[in-house]
Amino acid sequence: MTCRPHLAAVAALSMLAATPLFGQTAADSAAVRALREQFVRVYNAGDTTGLDSLYTPTAARMPYDAPTIVGATPIIDALRRGFQQRAFTPALELRATELLMLGEWVLERGVYREILTPRAGGTPLVEEGKYVAVLRRAAAGRWRYHWSIFNRDGPARRIQ
Repeated sequence: MTCRPHLAAVAALSMLAATPLFGQTAADSAAVRALREQFVRVYNAGDTTGLDSLYTPTAARMPYDAPTIVGATPIIDALRRGFQQRAFTPALELRATELLMLGEWVLERGVYREILTPRAGGTPLVEEGKYVAVLRRAAAGRWRYHWSIFNRDGPARRIQ
């Protein structure tokens, strides 16, 4: 019978899916949420202090309208330069819409909203978009960003 190997494969995958390796624990979910919240705090403050603890050494950041940046140090350097050149005060919000935990990896899909208030005064802008982040469990069980990509839904628009 040809369907038996397929049934065995489905049964094996079902058993694997029920194990903690593919499961999401409350502690893991809380740690991933804390990492996201820490990134938002640092980003909004324009402070790169502590960013090295958020990325794996071989992380890749893929922003829109720019080349991929590979490595924690180059990512932090690029963020530092961006923070220094800001002509606005940001208020970034990230909202995860889906988390998929697979052993030492987390796939996070979400949306973002960023309000950009000009430092020189003027009408704030809002930019909205989506992101995907791949996190990896590092030493001592800490989650860190390994890949991140984001893109906006359209150009920033004035807040009415």
